[in-house]
Amino acid sequence: MTDAVTALREILGPKGWLSGTDAEPYQRDWLNRYGVAPLGVARPANTAEVAAVVKACRVGGVAVIPQGGNTGLCGGAVADRADAIIVSLSRMTGIGEPDPESGSIAVDAGVVLAALHDALEPHGLMFPMHLGAEGSARIGGLIGTNAGGSQAFRYGMMQDLVLGLEIVTPDGAMWDGLRAVQKDNAGYQLRKLFCGAEGTLGIVTRAVLRLYPTPKQQASALLVMSDFAAAVSFGTYLRGEAGEFLAGLEFFSDVGLRLALKNLPDLAYQLETRGDVYLLVELASGSARVPLDEILASALEWGMEEGLVVDGALANSGAQRAQFWRLREEQPEGQRLEGEQLK
Repeated sequence: MTDAVTALREILGPKGWLSGTDAEPYQRDWLNRYGVAPLGVARPANTAEVAAVVKACRVGGVAVIPQGGNTGLCGGAVADRADAIIVSLSRMTGIGEPDPESGSIAVDAGVVLAALHDALEPHGLMFPMHLGAEGSARIGGLIGTNAGGSQAFRYGMMQDLVLGLEIVTPDGAMWDGLRAVQKDNAGYQLRKLFCGAEGTLGIVTRAVLRLYPTPKQQASALLVMSDFAAAVSFGTYLRGEAGEFLAGLEFFSDVGLRLALKNLPDLAYQLETRGDVYLLVELASGSARVPLDEILASALEWGMEEGLVVDGALANSGAQRAQFWRLREEQPEGQRLEGEQLK
Protein backbone atom coordinates (compact mmCIF):
# COMPACT_ATOMS: atom_id res chain seq x y z
CA MET A 1 0.00 0.00 0.00
CA THR A 2 2.84 2.39 0.84
CA ASP A 3 4.40 1.86 -2.59
CA ALA A 4 1.07 2.57 -4.30
CA VAL A 5 0.54 5.79 -2.34
CA THR A 6 4.08 6.92 -3.15
CA ALA A 7 3.45 6.25 -6.83
CA LEU A 8 0.18 8.19 -6.75
CA ARG A 9 1.84 11.18 -5.09
CA GLU A 10 4.45 11.22 -7.84
CA ILE A 11 1.85 10.91 -10.61
CA LEU A 12 -0.52 13.58 -9.31
CA GLY A 13 1.61 16.09 -7.43
CA PRO A 14 0.45 18.07 -4.37
CA LYS A 15 -2.73 19.40 -6.04
CA GLY A 16 -3.80 15.99 -7.23
CA TRP A 17 -3.33 13.87 -4.10
CA LEU A 18 -5.25 14.54 -0.90
CA SER A 19 -4.93 12.69 2.38
CA GLY A 20 -5.72 13.21 6.05
CA THR A 21 -7.98 16.17 6.80
CA ASP A 22 -7.74 17.39 3.18
CA ALA A 23 -9.52 14.20 2.05
CA GLU A 24 -12.34 14.42 4.60
CA PRO A 25 -14.84 16.30 2.36
CA TYR A 26 -14.79 13.32 -0.03
CA GLN A 27 -15.12 10.57 2.57
CA ARG A 28 -18.80 10.61 3.53
CA ASP A 29 -21.87 10.32 1.32
CA TRP A 30 -24.44 13.12 0.98
CA LEU A 31 -26.70 11.61 3.63
CA ASN A 32 -23.70 11.20 5.96
CA ARG A 33 -24.49 7.53 6.47
CA TYR A 34 -21.69 5.76 4.64
CA GLY A 35 -17.96 6.05 4.10
CA VAL A 36 -14.71 5.15 5.85
CA ALA A 37 -11.42 7.03 5.53
CA PRO A 38 -9.60 5.83 2.40
CA LEU A 39 -5.86 5.88 1.80
CA GLY A 40 -6.43 9.17 0.03
CA VAL A 41 -8.21 10.98 -2.78
CA ALA A 42 -6.74 11.11 -6.27
CA ARG A 43 -7.71 14.18 -8.30
CA PRO A 44 -6.28 13.65 -11.79
CA ALA A 45 -6.20 16.60 -14.18
CA ASN A 46 -6.56 14.65 -17.44
CA THR A 47 -7.25 11.23 -18.92
CA ALA A 48 -3.57 10.24 -18.96
CA GLU A 49 -3.36 10.80 -15.21
CA VAL A 50 -6.55 8.78 -14.65
CA ALA A 51 -4.98 5.90 -16.57
CA ALA A 52 -1.73 6.18 -14.61
CA VAL A 53 -3.66 6.17 -11.31
CA VAL A 54 -5.60 3.06 -12.25
CA LYS A 55 -2.44 1.25 -13.35
CA ALA A 56 -0.63 2.13 -10.11
CA CYS A 57 -3.57 0.93 -8.04
CA ARG A 58 -3.77 -2.31 -9.98
CA VAL A 59 -0.08 -2.99 -9.41
CA GLY A 60 -0.37 -2.10 -5.72
CA GLY A 61 -3.59 -4.03 -5.10
CA VAL A 62 -5.51 -0.91 -4.11
CA ALA A 63 -9.27 -0.66 -4.66
CA VAL A 64 -10.52 2.28 -6.73
CA ILE A 65 -13.81 4.10 -6.11
CA PRO A 66 -14.76 6.67 -8.78
CA GLN A 67 -16.59 9.72 -7.41
CA GLY A 68 -18.49 12.42 -9.27
CA GLY A 69 -20.33 15.10 -7.30
CA ASN A 70 -21.02 12.65 -4.45
CA THR A 71 -24.73 13.49 -4.54
CA GLY A 72 -25.90 9.86 -4.59
CA LEU A 73 -28.21 8.52 -1.89
CA CYS A 74 -26.93 4.93 -1.68
CA GLY A 75 -23.29 5.31 -0.60
CA GLY A 76 -21.86 4.07 -3.89
CA ALA A 77 -19.29 6.86 -4.33
CA VAL A 78 -17.45 6.54 -1.01
CA ALA A 79 -15.05 3.92 0.36
CA ASP A 80 -16.29 1.00 2.45
CA ARG A 81 -12.74 -0.18 3.21
CA ALA A 82 -9.55 1.52 4.33
CA ASP A 83 -7.30 -0.05 1.65
CA ALA A 84 -8.91 1.98 -1.15
CA ILE A 85 -8.62 5.33 -2.87
CA ILE A 86 -11.31 7.64 -4.17
CA VAL A 87 -10.79 8.98 -7.68
CA SER A 88 -12.47 12.37 -8.00
CA LEU A 89 -12.68 13.97 -11.44
CA SER A 90 -13.43 17.39 -9.95
CA ARG A 91 -10.40 18.93 -11.71
CA MET A 92 -11.49 17.72 -15.15
CA THR A 93 -14.05 20.38 -16.06
CA GLY A 94 -13.45 21.23 -19.71
CA ILE A 95 -16.49 22.11 -21.84
CA GLY A 96 -16.11 22.08 -25.63
CA GLU A 97 -17.91 24.27 -28.13
CA PRO A 98 -21.45 23.07 -28.90
CA ASP A 99 -22.01 21.89 -32.46
CA PRO A 100 -25.52 22.96 -33.53
CA GLU A 101 -25.27 20.98 -36.78
CA SER A 102 -24.74 17.61 -35.10
CA GLY A 103 -26.59 18.64 -31.94
CA SER A 104 -23.74 17.60 -29.67
CA ILE A 105 -21.06 18.80 -27.29
CA ALA A 106 -17.92 17.18 -25.82
CA VAL A 107 -17.32 17.65 -22.08
CA ASP A 108 -15.03 16.32 -19.38
CA ALA A 109 -16.57 13.94 -16.86
CA GLY A 110 -16.00 16.36 -13.98
CA VAL A 111 -18.24 19.08 -15.40
CA VAL A 112 -21.03 20.08 -13.03
CA LEU A 113 -24.45 19.78 -14.68
CA ALA A 114 -25.48 23.36 -13.85
CA ALA A 115 -22.24 24.66 -15.40
CA LEU A 116 -23.10 22.86 -18.64
CA HIS A 117 -26.57 24.45 -18.64
CA ASP A 118 -25.02 27.88 -18.16
CA ALA A 119 -22.51 27.32 -20.95
CA LEU A 120 -25.22 26.30 -23.43
CA GLU A 121 -27.69 29.09 -22.69
CA PRO A 122 -26.11 31.74 -24.97
CA HIS A 123 -26.20 29.29 -27.89
CA GLY A 124 -29.94 28.61 -27.76
CA LEU A 125 -29.26 24.97 -26.96
CA MET A 126 -30.00 22.80 -23.95
CA PHE A 127 -28.95 19.52 -22.42
CA PRO A 128 -32.27 18.05 -21.22
CA MET A 129 -31.14 16.65 -17.88
CA HIS A 130 -32.51 18.40 -14.83
CA LEU A 131 -32.57 17.23 -11.23
CA GLY A 132 -32.43 18.68 -7.76
CA ALA A 133 -28.69 18.05 -7.38
CA GLU A 134 -27.67 19.71 -10.66
CA GLY A 135 -25.64 22.31 -8.79
CA SER A 136 -23.18 19.62 -7.66
CA ALA A 137 -23.84 16.47 -9.74
CA ARG A 138 -21.13 15.83 -12.34
CA ILE A 139 -21.48 14.41 -15.84
CA GLY A 140 -19.41 11.29 -15.08
CA GLY A 141 -21.57 10.44 -12.09
CA LEU A 142 -24.76 11.01 -14.07
CA ILE A 143 -23.49 8.60 -16.70
CA GLY A 144 -22.31 6.06 -14.12
CA THR A 145 -25.74 6.02 -12.46
CA ASN A 146 -27.72 6.35 -15.71
CA ALA A 147 -29.58 9.29 -14.20
CA GLY A 148 -33.15 9.98 -15.21
CA GLY A 149 -34.00 13.54 -14.20
CA SER A 150 -37.30 15.35 -14.49
CA GLN A 151 -37.51 15.22 -18.31
CA ALA A 152 -36.76 11.53 -18.81
CA PHE A 153 -40.33 11.04 -20.05
CA ARG A 154 -39.58 13.12 -23.16
CA TYR A 155 -35.83 12.81 -23.70
CA GLY A 156 -34.97 9.49 -22.06
CA MET A 157 -32.42 8.46 -19.47
CA MET A 158 -28.77 9.49 -19.46
CA GLN A 159 -27.87 6.58 -21.75
CA ASP A 160 -30.18 8.10 -24.39
CA LEU A 161 -28.34 11.43 -24.16
CA VAL A 162 -24.81 10.01 -24.50
CA LEU A 163 -23.48 9.74 -28.06
CA GLY A 164 -19.90 8.80 -27.24
CA LEU A 165 -17.56 8.12 -24.34
CA GLU A 166 -13.91 8.06 -23.43
CA ILE A 167 -13.18 5.43 -20.78
CA VAL A 168 -10.22 4.30 -18.69
CA THR A 169 -10.66 0.54 -18.25
CA PRO A 170 -9.69 -1.42 -15.09
CA ASP A 171 -6.29 -2.33 -16.55
CA GLY A 172 -5.44 1.34 -17.11
CA ALA A 173 -6.01 1.32 -20.87
CA MET A 174 -8.02 4.01 -22.62
CA TRP A 175 -11.00 3.28 -24.86
CA ASP A 176 -11.84 6.10 -27.28
CA GLY A 177 -15.50 5.93 -28.22
CA LEU A 178 -15.99 9.68 -28.67
CA ARG A 179 -18.46 9.72 -31.55
CA ALA A 180 -20.93 12.50 -32.34
CA VAL A 181 -23.16 10.43 -34.64
CA GLN A 182 -26.83 10.21 -33.66
CA LYS A 183 -27.84 7.61 -36.25
CA ASP A 184 -25.04 5.19 -35.40
CA ASN A 185 -25.44 1.48 -36.14
CA ALA A 186 -21.72 0.72 -36.51
CA GLY A 187 -21.38 -2.48 -34.51
CA TYR A 188 -21.66 -2.88 -30.77
CA GLN A 189 -22.99 0.15 -28.91
CA LEU A 190 -20.37 -0.17 -26.19
CA ARG A 191 -21.15 3.20 -24.65
CA LYS A 192 -24.43 1.73 -23.37
CA LEU A 193 -22.51 -0.70 -21.15
CA PHE A 194 -20.96 2.10 -19.13
CA CYS A 195 -24.22 4.02 -18.55
CA GLY A 196 -25.42 2.67 -15.23
CA ALA A 197 -22.33 0.57 -14.52
CA GLU A 198 -21.36 2.88 -11.59
CA GLY A 199 -17.68 2.75 -12.46
CA THR A 200 -17.41 -1.05 -12.21
CA LEU A 201 -16.42 -1.44 -15.89
CA GLY A 202 -14.22 1.64 -16.12
CA ILE A 203 -14.00 5.34 -15.33
CA VAL A 204 -15.69 7.80 -17.67
CA THR A 205 -13.28 10.65 -18.44
CA ARG A 206 -15.00 12.45 -21.33
CA ALA A 207 -18.35 12.30 -23.10
CA VAL A 208 -20.13 13.53 -26.21
CA LEU A 209 -23.67 14.52 -25.25
CA ARG A 210 -26.83 15.04 -27.28
CA LEU A 211 -28.23 18.58 -27.36
CA TYR A 212 -31.64 20.02 -28.22
CA PRO A 213 -32.89 23.52 -29.10
CA THR A 214 -34.01 25.46 -26.06
CA PRO A 215 -37.84 25.47 -25.86
CA LYS A 216 -39.42 28.79 -26.72
CA GLN A 217 -42.30 28.12 -24.36
CA GLN A 218 -43.33 25.84 -21.51
CA ALA A 219 -46.57 25.09 -19.68
CA SER A 220 -46.50 23.49 -16.24
CA ALA A 221 -49.10 22.31 -13.75
CA LEU A 222 -49.20 20.87 -10.24
CA LEU A 223 -52.04 18.39 -9.75
CA VAL A 224 -53.55 16.60 -6.77
CA MET A 225 -54.80 13.18 -7.91
CA SER A 226 -57.57 11.11 -6.35
CA ASP A 227 -55.25 8.08 -6.11
CA PHE A 228 -52.32 6.44 -7.86
CA ALA A 229 -54.53 4.68 -10.42
CA ALA A 230 -55.96 8.08 -11.34
CA ALA A 231 -52.44 9.43 -11.88
CA VAL A 232 -51.69 6.58 -14.28
CA SER A 233 -54.97 7.09 -16.16
CA PHE A 234 -54.42 10.82 -16.45
CA GLY A 235 -50.85 10.30 -17.64
CA THR A 236 -52.07 7.91 -20.34
CA TYR A 237 -54.65 10.46 -21.51
CA LEU A 238 -52.08 13.26 -21.51
CA ARG A 239 -49.65 11.24 -23.61
CA GLY A 240 -52.32 10.97 -26.27
CA GLU A 241 -53.33 14.62 -26.10
CA ALA A 242 -49.93 16.27 -25.78
CA GLY A 243 -47.81 13.77 -27.72
CA GLU A 244 -44.29 15.00 -28.38
CA PHE A 245 -44.93 18.19 -26.37
CA LEU A 246 -45.09 16.26 -23.09
CA ALA A 247 -41.68 16.98 -21.53
CA GLY A 248 -42.24 16.00 -17.91
CA LEU A 249 -44.61 13.78 -15.95
CA GLU A 250 -43.40 13.34 -12.38
CA PHE A 251 -45.13 11.61 -9.49
CA PHE A 252 -44.58 12.26 -5.79
CA SER A 253 -46.42 11.35 -2.61
CA ASP A 254 -47.59 13.37 0.35
CA VAL A 255 -45.06 11.60 2.59
CA GLY A 256 -42.16 13.24 0.76
CA LEU A 257 -43.98 16.54 0.42
CA ARG A 258 -44.76 16.66 4.14
CA LEU A 259 -41.10 16.18 5.11
CA ALA A 260 -39.94 18.82 2.63
CA LEU A 261 -42.45 21.39 3.88
CA LYS A 262 -41.61 20.57 7.50
CA ASN A 263 -37.84 20.94 7.17
CA LEU A 264 -37.48 23.67 4.51
CA PRO A 265 -39.20 26.85 5.78
CA ASP A 266 -38.85 28.70 2.46
CA LEU A 267 -40.77 26.01 0.58
CA ALA A 268 -44.42 26.91 -0.15
CA TYR A 269 -47.37 24.74 -1.17
CA GLN A 270 -49.73 26.80 -3.31
CA LEU A 271 -52.87 24.68 -3.71
CA GLU A 272 -55.85 24.63 -1.35
CA THR A 273 -56.12 20.83 -1.24
CA ARG A 274 -53.67 18.18 -0.12
CA GLY A 275 -53.81 14.53 -1.17
CA ASP A 276 -51.82 11.30 -1.15
CA VAL A 277 -50.71 11.49 -4.79
CA TYR A 278 -49.41 14.39 -6.88
CA LEU A 279 -48.37 14.87 -10.49
CA LEU A 280 -46.09 17.53 -11.93
CA VAL A 281 -46.80 18.01 -15.61
CA GLU A 282 -44.79 20.03 -18.10
CA LEU A 283 -45.29 20.65 -21.80
CA ALA A 284 -42.61 22.28 -23.94
CA SER A 285 -42.19 23.33 -27.56
CA GLY A 286 -39.54 24.85 -29.77
CA SER A 287 -42.28 26.82 -31.52
CA ALA A 288 -44.16 29.75 -30.03
CA ARG A 289 -47.17 28.86 -32.20
CA VAL A 290 -48.17 25.71 -30.34
CA PRO A 291 -51.05 26.40 -27.87
CA LEU A 292 -49.48 24.60 -24.91
CA ASP A 293 -51.55 26.39 -22.26
CA GLU A 294 -54.77 25.41 -24.05
CA ILE A 295 -53.69 21.77 -24.36
CA LEU A 296 -52.79 21.53 -20.69
CA ALA A 297 -55.87 23.44 -19.47
CA SER A 298 -58.13 21.21 -21.55
CA ALA A 299 -56.49 18.08 -20.15
CA LEU A 300 -56.85 19.41 -16.61
CA GLU A 301 -60.55 20.12 -17.20
CA TRP A 302 -61.04 16.58 -18.53
CA GLY A 303 -59.25 15.11 -15.52
CA MET A 304 -61.49 16.99 -13.11
CA GLU A 305 -64.66 15.96 -14.98
CA GLU A 306 -63.55 12.32 -14.80
CA GLY A 307 -62.84 12.57 -11.09
CA LEU A 308 -59.12 11.88 -11.58
CA VAL A 309 -57.86 15.33 -10.61
CA VAL A 310 -58.96 16.68 -7.20
CA ASP A 311 -57.20 20.05 -7.45
CA GLY A 312 -54.64 21.68 -9.65
CA ALA A 313 -53.07 24.87 -10.93
CA LEU A 314 -51.24 25.96 -14.05
CA ALA A 315 -48.06 27.95 -13.47
CA ASN A 316 -48.69 31.57 -14.44
CA SER A 317 -45.01 32.56 -14.49
CA GLY A 318 -41.51 31.16 -14.62
CA ALA A 319 -41.17 31.83 -10.91
CA GLN A 320 -44.27 29.79 -10.08
CA ARG A 321 -43.09 26.98 -12.36
CA ALA A 322 -39.81 26.92 -10.41
CA GLN A 323 -41.75 26.79 -7.13
CA PHE A 324 -43.78 23.82 -8.36
CA TRP A 325 -40.63 21.91 -9.30
CA ARG A 326 -38.92 22.73 -6.00
CA LEU A 327 -41.67 20.80 -4.22
CA ARG A 328 -40.43 17.71 -6.05
CA GLU A 329 -36.70 18.40 -6.18
CA GLU A 330 -36.22 19.39 -2.54
CA GLN A 331 -37.73 16.21 -1.13
CA PRO A 332 -34.38 14.41 -0.70
CA GLU A 333 -33.16 17.41 1.32
CA GLY A 334 -36.30 17.35 3.45
CA GLN A 335 -35.77 13.65 4.13
CA ARG A 336 -32.08 14.15 4.92
CA LEU A 337 -32.91 16.81 7.49
CA GLU A 338 -35.53 14.56 9.08
CA GLY A 339 -32.93 11.92 10.00
CA GLU A 340 -31.64 8.52 8.91
CA GLN A 341 -33.65 6.70 6.29
CA LEU A 342 -33.72 3.67 4.05
CA LYS A 343 -33.45 4.26 0.30
